Amino acid sequence: MSVQYTQTTGTGTTWKAKECHTGNLLAFTTHDGIEVYAGGSSRSGGWWLMEKIPDLAMGPDYEVLKGLPSKNGTRGLDAEKWPCMGKVEMSKPPKHILAIDFPDFKTPVDLGRDFWLELVENIRANEVKTIHCMCMGGHGRTGVQLAILRYLLANEKEREEWEDAGEVIKAIRGPYCDKAVESIAQQKYVGEMCGIDVGTDVGFHKAQYGTTTTYGKSSVAKTNFNTHLVECGVCNFTTWEDKSHDLEKDDWCFDLSCQGKMIDVNEFCIERLKAGIEKDACMCLNCLQPISDIQAMSVTHLSENTMTMLHGEEWSKLLASQMALNGVGTLKGRLLKNLIKIMSEPEMLTDLIVVDSCILCNFNMKDNSKAPDYEKGDKGYVHHVKCDYCYKSVSPHILTMAIDTKNNTQNKACPECITKSSTHFFFSDKLVEEDGATIDGVSPQRWLRLTHINSFVGANDNEIDDEEDAEAGTVADEEGPSNDKGGELDDRYI
Repeated sequence: MSVQYTQTTGTGTTWKAKECHTGNLLAFTTHDGIEVYAGGSSRSGGWWLMEKIPDLAMGPDYEVLKGLPSKNGTRGLDAEKWPCMGKVEMSKPPKHILAIDFPDFKTPVDLGRDFWLELVENIRANEVKTIHCMCMGGHGRTGVQLAILRYLLANEKEREEWEDAGEVIKAIRGPYCDKAVESIAQQKYVGEMCGIDVGTDVGFHKAQYGTTTTYGKSSVAKTNFNTHLVECGVCNFTTWEDKSHDLEKDDWCFDLSCQGKMIDVNEFCIERLKAGIEKDACMCLNCLQPISDIQAMSVTHLSENTMTMLHGEEWSKLLASQMALNGVGTLKGRLLKNLIKIMSEPEMLTDLIVVDSCILCNFNMKDNSKAPDYEKGDKGYVHHVKCDYCYKSVSPHILTMAIDTKNNTQNKACPECITKSSTHFFFSDKLVEEDGATIDGVSPQRWLRLTHINSFVGANDNEIDDEEDAEAGTVADEEGPSNDKGGELDDRYI
């Protein structure tokens, strides 16, 4: 459950904030006494962390199997040479484990209504009394499992309270977390599996501050200062707003077959000035600056060795000095605090994903002279930086990497140059679960890279004139944005 807490500032102003769930929470108890718990592995959750191991543990395969003795526990020494290994107290797994093929932000690949109906019968036939549902963050996929079980395990009297999937989801969000279930596609899946109407859109945390009201198109021209990042609420197609392609907030997705509409995700993916968004943000460990989801150039796993390679043996002193310059009232200060805390807990560092270079500091970039200078005591880096194509000075948080096809250089590109290009682009998320674990406020939520539209899975539903060009992923035109040397945007090497 999201906990609300208050804090009073030095001026006497009191404000409220919501702290998301942590650990393993009791989401609900059925009329016949079955207790259903839930949590996310990146939020100190997981069935193996429960005081009493549940009878049934279920969730995405990669997540739910983390707690098995072979995955989680003391191991590594040859038992023949190290008899002490025979004294290791191995944790007992649940009686039953259900590992689901369940991609992040999506729905189960191979589970239909017949499966869920029979699962409920099996739960009672096997006298299961405790269930644990999970995923990485404990939100979308966990919420889907909870909502379906809440409805199907209920009696007829309880079901009368929920007219549709939206009502069931609200019944889960109340006692558990208001971010449970993350997309309209997941809400539709809940309705189909429960055999009830989908209901109205209940709102999802990636766009929870917006509304579903549709307004007339604005006649104001789109520039770097008012162009927002938008994402399809169903298939996660992500791009800069583009009037010429009817890709603005509340427009239909580029892939019309998915029936999704575009939502504004700028606040979560791009804006990096507010201290209160630290759970959606992370910093580049090389230049120690908060970065947006489109700025990252490379990722790695966090470790003392990583910090030593980036900042030398005295990296801890550097973090302390930066912390002194950036208080906890700033986004950078909060991200530094998170990093210092994680580095003091070695057990949390296993396969933890972090960004180790961005477009400001990566050595492959055409110009990385704008990286901060620690000797000068640079604070949170929000100075404007020039786009390498139009040379306009903009916030670094709206710049992303693009390839100059004629000069074969990696350049910083702004929204105006990308949307005005003769080639159409979108952003693809290069971060996958297999890369490792993530923790809010330390790891990137997503790693969005500029990608040629022809590689989008939905592109087959739209007309693409040049098949050869689509195959190569190059820009054939000689129009569109270019610098004084004639370079153009391309994604060949992305």
